[in-house]
Amino acid sequence: MKPTIKDVARLSQVAISTVSLAFNQPERVADLTKKRIYAVAQELGYTPFAGKSKQHSNVLVIGMRSFSTFHLRIVQGIQQANDLCNLEMIFQMITDETDAGYTYAYSLLENKQVAGLITILDCATIRSLVNLAVTNNIPVVMCAPINTQENVGSVITDNHACGKLLADLYIRKGVRSIGIITDQNPSCINRLITFRETLLSRQIVIPERAVWQLTNSSSVCTYVEQHLLSQKQNLPKALFCINDEIALGVLQTFTKHGISVPTDIGLTGCDDIPAAHIANPPLTTISIPFYENGLQTALLLSRMMTGMPAEHLVLTGKLIERDSL
Repeated sequence: MKPTIKDVARLSQVAISTVSLAFNQPERVADLTKKRIYAVAQELGYTPFAGKSKQHSNVLVIGMRSFSTFHLRIVQGIQQANDLCNLEMIFQMITDETDAGYTYAYSLLENKQVAGLITILDCATIRSLVNLAVTNNIPVVMCAPINTQENVGSVITDNHACGKLLADLYIRKGVRSIGIITDQNPSCINRLITFRETLLSRQIVIPERAVWQLTNSSSVCTYVEQHLLSQKQNLPKALFCINDEIALGVLQTFTKHGISVPTDIGLTGCDDIPAAHIANPPLTTISIPFYENGLQTALLLSRMMTGMPAEHLVLTGKLIERDSL
């Protein structure tokens, strides 16, 4: 006898409605409760959308070869949801439209050999595959897109809120002399915008000379040595780095040159990658729910494969105060 939602609820010690929410609106269920429900569902072999999806059970997941290691947490979340929904994942990494991986993905979508498409990150190459899937009536969910698209589901982290959380921390600590190190990644621009706007609302102005932008070819260490340490006496009291990878590169360079964090200068990042908590000092940052992004992306796609409409889900990050500010 196939397990039912009632069996999952009973063994998870929650209401049936809570199990339903865990699969249909997971953002409304506490993390520990969700984990318990998913573990029970997997143990029982319960499939939440069994018998409702299209004939294919394959889901194509596309990511860029420029993946950072923490994006693997998104893939892990996708895999967890696919396991719960009895779906097979075909994972393909691509660079551009000349890439063999792109050709393979295009063929799968053109010939309707997959039941759904998930994309991680965003660029013109990925959008071309998204448009092909939409044309062929294949459900699509984009994880971390720059912009949403009609009839395409999406799951993003609220980068405006991330910027505000860090700005509020600087305000609370009374830090007014602040510099910024950013890069050319358009997906993080909202962090920067809201960070500056929140500070400005408290009459804290960051002059343009205190904003440094890395190019795609820049080494963080080399850039810091050439552009910041050359004016060592005029360094701000703290640096807001657009992500942890930059912040850790800055920390390494400061340590090399005898600049103490946070005694000489404070430092914050964003993303809470694994290296952030073992740095010396441990990095103050924003924890981005990468795993949850992946999980909710795949669950949303599973719902769309049953005929439900596209949704646009927004998750929030969490301030992690450590010792670098």
